Amino acid sequence: MIPAIQLKYLDKKTNKIKTISTKEYKIKVLKSTTQTPKIETKNTIKQKEIIKEKIIYVNTELYKLVLSFIGGFIIASLIFALVLFKNTKNNNKKDLLLLKSIKKSTSSSELLKKITPFVNIDTNLDKII
Repeated sequence: MIPAIQLKYLDKKTNKIKTISTKEYKIKVLKSTTQTPKIETKNTIKQKEIIKEKIIYVNTELYKLVLSFIGGFIIASLIFALVLFKNTKNNNKKDLLLLKSIKKSTSSSELLKKITPFVNIDTNLDKII
């Protein structure tokens, strides 16, 4: 069923609001007994062939996916450990250079000149100073 539609408008001649409406339509749809034929042209057949050629079937089994995940996790962990090890090694070298320069200091003023740039950077060093 299509319901009636009402529209209100201002009639300029009578200076009043008027309403017009459409009729209500009752429609009965019957079930079709015939099937609509599919029309295939040369282009649609060629397109289907091209699509079939481009489809790649990937056979992934669960154990392969799990092994790939575990292998990736192990490799990522090794890379992370290597980067962490390298950074701590570089920091230890810097600390050793600072200790050597402090030990080479011959006077208290020379020692203060070497330690002053590190004030408020390391709390342990601040306690010593």
